[in-house]
Amino acid sequence: MASSSKETMVIIAEKPSLAGTIAGFLRGSWDGRKLLGFGRYRGRRFAITSLSGHVLEWWPKDDPGFRHPDYFPDPGDFELRPIDGKERFLRAVERVVKRYAGCRADRVIVATDNDAEGELIGWEVLVWLKRQGGLDDPECARRMRFSAYTREDVLRALEGALRGERIDPSLAYSALARTIADWLYGIPLTRRLSLCNDDIVSVGRVQTPTLKLVVERERERRKAQKKRRYYWILQAETPIGELRTEEKFKDGRRARELASEIESIRVVEVRRERRSVRPPTPFNLTTLQRAAGKILRISPKRTLDLAQRLYEEGMITYPRTATNRYPSTFDHEELLRKLRNAHPDALRDFQRTGRRSEPVSGKEYDGAHPPITPTGRRKYIRGKLAWRLYDLIVRRYLATLSEDALVVKWRIVAEHPGTGTRFVMEGTEVERDGWYSVYPWEKPRESTMPDVSEGDELPANVNASRRRKPLPRRYSQSRLVAKMKKLGLGTESTRAEIVKKLFDRGYVKRAGSGVAPTKRGERLVELLEDRVPELVSVELTRRIEREMEEISELPPKRARERLERVAREIRETVRRNSKKLKSAKVV
Repeated sequence: MASSSKETMVIIAEKPSLAGTIAGFLRGSWDGRKLLGFGRYRGRRFAITSLSGHVLEWWPKDDPGFRHPDYFPDPGDFELRPIDGKERFLRAVERVVKRYAGCRADRVIVATDNDAEGELIGWEVLVWLKRQGGLDDPECARRMRFSAYTREDVLRALEGALRGERIDPSLAYSALARTIADWLYGIPLTRRLSLCNDDIVSVGRVQTPTLKLVVERERERRKAQKKRRYYWILQAETPIGELRTEEKFKDGRRARELASEIESIRVVEVRRERRSVRPPTPFNLTTLQRAAGKILRISPKRTLDLAQRLYEEGMITYPRTATNRYPSTFDHEELLRKLRNAHPDALRDFQRTGRRSEPVSGKEYDGAHPPITPTGRRKYIRGKLAWRLYDLIVRRYLATLSEDALVVKWRIVAEHPGTGTRFVMEGTEVERDGWYSVYPWEKPRESTMPDVSEGDELPANVNASRRRKPLPRRYSQSRLVAKMKKLGLGTESTRAEIVKKLFDRGYVKRAGSGVAPTKRGERLVELLEDRVPELVSVELTRRIEREMEEISELPPKRARERLERVAREIRETVRRNSKKLKSAKVV
C-alpha cells in the first residue's frame, strides 16, 4: 500500500551521531538521550531513530557452550538475539517504528552504510521487529543508499527511498553467509584447540590463512639466509661522481685485483630518455591503506578508523570500497569549486600543474560507490593525523586530474679498455612536475646529469665493496592487506581488522617495519598444516568467499537456499577435520 504524504515515515540510522546529521539535513532536531529526532522534507514528516552498528547477532539456539567442541549446528539453527549492552537501541527502534510507522514496513527507511554489512544490520532489525509483532513484511522496507554524508547525497538518497528503493535481502544474505561461515569454522575449532591446550587458541576462516602467509614468508627468509652469499662490486670515484659495476663478482680476490689495475675509465655511452609519468588511479580502501602506511606510517586498521570518522563527518566519500574508477556521472567541476574553500592550499598546488582532459581512472568498480574522494565540505578536522589523511585523499584526487609529469632518465656508461670492466651511473631529472606538484610523495629523487661526453677519459679511484644479497622482504601491514585482497581473503571492511587480531592474539609481532610470526603463531600453522591442511589453505577460503559474493546476485529465496548449502558444506568440512585435532598441542 502506498504511503500518504501526510503519514510520518521512520528513518533508521546506523549510529546516533549519523542520525543527528540526517536530522540536521532535514532541518529538524535530534535527542541523543531518547534516540529520537524529527525532520521535514517536501512537506513530509520524518521520525529518526538510531542503532549502534550491529545490535543483534546470529547464534545457534541450542549451543551447549564452550566445553562442547563437537557441536556443529545446522544453518537453520541460527537465530537472532540482542547483543549485550545494546538492548536500549533495539527498544528505541521498536518503540519509534510502532508509534510512527504503525508497524508498516513501507513507512520504514533503512539508512545504514550502503554495503553488505550495512544491509545486514538493517535487515536484522527488520526481521527482529517482525518476529516481535512490530512490523509486517521486511522486504517492503525502503532503503537510502548514499556514498557520502553530505546534504546533497543524503537528500538524493531520501528521494530514491521515497520513489521506492527497497532493502536488498540477497545482499544481506551474502553478509549473513559470512557471519555463519565464520562461526562454523572458527568456534568449534577454537573450542577444540583451547580445551586441548588449557588456553585460548583462536583460529578463523580468514585469520588462519592470513597467518600462514606471514609464516611462509618467514620460512622463505630462513631458507634464503642459509644460502645467502657475499658478492662484490667495484666502485669508481671520478671527477663526475661515483660509478659502479652492474656485474657482481663472486670472487673477492679477483674483484680486488681488478680494482688495483684500473686507474682510469673511458666514457662509452651517454644516454638521455624522456618519459611521461601518468598520475596514479584514485584511492580505493586497499590503495589508501598502502599509501597511508608508506607516507603517514600508520597501520591499515588505524587508516580505516580515521577514514570512517572523516566519512561520518561528511568530509570524504564512503571508504570501504574496492572502486578506483570514476562513474560517468561524477561531477568534477562542482567538487573543484567546493575545494577552493575546503582545501585552498591543495587547490593552489593543483592550479600550477595544468589539468588533463580526462581524469585518470582505474578498472575496479564495486557497483555501489565511487572511489574515495573528498566531498568538498568545509569543516574543522580534529586531530593532526586525521587532517594529514584528509590532505592525502584530497591531493590524490587532484593528482588524477593533473597533467603527466615529464622526467628524463639518464645513464652514463664508462669502460676500462684493458679489462673490459664497465661502470654505470644513472639518475633522474624532472623536467615538468605535473601531478608531482600536488602529490609530492611520489616524486623521484632528482640528480643532475654531469657534463660529460662519449670518449672522455676519467681518472678513477676504484675500490671493491662486499655486499650481501637481500632477504625476501617481510610483509608490512599494508602490503599484507594488499596480498589478502589479491588472494581473495576477506573483504574491504574486514582485512585490516583481521591483521589487528593477529597482533592482539599474539600470533605475529612487529619486526622493524614488517610483520613476523611469533613462536606461537608458527607452531599453530605447523600443527594445522600437518593435521588439517585443507582448513589452512588459501584456496578453500577463496572459494567460500567467491560463493558468498554470488549469493548477493540471486533472488532472495534462492539466495537463502544457497546460503544454507554453502554453510552446510563448511560445517561438514570442519566436522570431518576437527576429529584430527584431538590432543593437539600448540602452547
